[in-house]
Amino acid sequence: MSDILRKLPIKTPLLEKQSIKLKYSKEDFNKLNQLLQKENDYLKLINGRNPLTNRKIKMNGGTYYKVIHNNFYNIFPEEYFILKKINQIEYFKKVELEEIRINKINKKIERKNKLIKIGNKIIDDIIKKILNLKNWNDYILFHNKKYGYPYNVKTINDKNIHIYNNCDGEIVLYDTDYSECHLCECWFGCGGGCSYTTKYYKCKECDYEYSEKT
Repeated sequence: MSDILRKLPIKTPLLEKQSIKLKYSKEDFNKLNQLLQKENDYLKLINGRNPLTNRKIKMNGGTYYKVIHNNFYNIFPEEYFILKKINQIEYFKKVELEEIRINKINKKIERKNKLIKIGNKIIDDIIKKILNLKNWNDYILFHNKKYGYPYNVKTINDKNIHIYNNCDGEIVLYDTDYSECHLCECWFGCGGGCSYTTKYYKCKECDYEYSEKT
């Protein structure tokens, strides 16, 4: 029965909700307002007044440079001058409109995700039925497709059975190989000394064999 698919149905991934991406936040503008006060103080300083005491000071004197170093040295980042040009009221009005738009989109996404979850629950049930199939030629019809058991070996009554093509032979362990790596195969951070075990299995009824590393 070549029309039987040997794979499991694929579930639909949930849609991701959108989030508003602000270029500048309220916190950025709060910092801006703090820096604006610093700028006002700086204007006082270059006009000959100590912004801390409001007293006149000697331009380019010791107090002048001390105030600059302690209060104004490298405090105005490049972004500050960009933020100064932005109308905060207009900016946050646009942000508010964008939030409304995003919320509408996310409500649609929520409704779609509810339907996707219902569909995925159906697929989960179908997958359980597929994995419970006992014969190689059995199948579950789903969306006009025939889904058969997808693996060559199935555990039945605590025994591994070679279910492929109705062989039904018991799978047995016939050899075990213990190996230790000495920087020969592991290329990603191996310091030597890592080890692994290879188990070899075969079918009692046919020549089917496979191995597993642990």
